[in-house]
Amino acid sequence: MAPVMIQETSISGACEEKRRLFVAYQRAGMHYSQLVRQLAEAAGTVIDTEYEFLNRKVKRARKLSRKAREQLNKHKSEHKC
Repeated sequence: MAPVMIQETSISGACEEKRRLFVAYQRAGMHYSQLVRQLAEAAGTVIDTEYEFLNRKVKRARKLSRKAREQLNKHKSEHKC
């Protein structure tokens, strides 16, 4: 898996917690995207059990990405930053 490049400039001036949550959300989203790409590439080329294994990884990554986004949005709403 390729290293994840994070661009924090889009939240310049934000509080440290918002910055931390943003980076966590960005990483979770990129990881989810990478897994979706792997799953798409595997479709029709791997055995069903391997595909299901990858599909479960995608579902977990999607949940983590959603959770990270929810935490960021909650922080922004509560702290108005």
